[in-house]
Amino acid sequence: MKKILLGGIIVCFGVLMIGCGSTTDSETTTKDNEDEQKYSKPESKKDENYIKDGPLTKVNQWKNDDGEKIKLLKIITPNTLFDLDPIQMRILDIKLLEHYDLNADVKKEYQELTGKEQENYLSIQISLKTEDTDPNKEIMFHGIDTIITNTKQQIDVSNESWTSLDVMGVGTFKGNVEKTGYLVVPFYGKADELKNLTIISSKVWDDKEPTLYHDSEKKEFNF
Repeated sequence: MKKILLGGIIVCFGVLMIGCGSTTDSETTTKDNEDEQKYSKPESKKDENYIKDGPLTKVNQWKNDDGEKIKLLKIITPNTLFDLDPIQMRILDIKLLEHYDLNADVKKEYQELTGKEQENYLSIQISLKTEDTDPNKEIMFHGIDTIITNTKQQIDVSNESWTSLDVMGVGTFKGNVEKTGYLVVPFYGKADELKNLTIISSKVWDDKEPTLYHDSEKKEFNF
């Protein structure tokens, strides 16, 4: 009789241990699943518009850039040629950009550039390719002279550009040379107000003497 009771106790204790072990395994699995979901959530919520490296090419794409964020609000890719013999200047793309989440240093820099104290700023960026087609002439050409927007803002590039001639890919051309660059200028207005702009090119001069090879030209571009 004692043997039967002892055997029953051992069987019951074994069943309880199996049950406890099963519960522990279940709790561990559940916790592992919760941890996996917890750490996988940021990946599932990744902003598809964030560009870590490379240019912004689609509306709403944005990137971090030295103390600020830059977002692409509008873009056109006209690939339009200004035939200013012996210079050929091609407008590759035109972008409207928003500069926001500025740190203190960047905000101060924009305030000095624009004379305006704001939380964010808008700019127009124009990418261009410029070629001197005459190997025997040294040319002075400054690219884009003036930009006029449909909001009646006139932008004098030589005075208001945030980029140098080297960055623009213009200046002195010593023979058959091709340069690619871009310029950035401020836009004072609301993004949805910018519908089109007119670009007026610089004149084409000889670099050594006051000889004019080609007058300026202007073309209109629509967003």
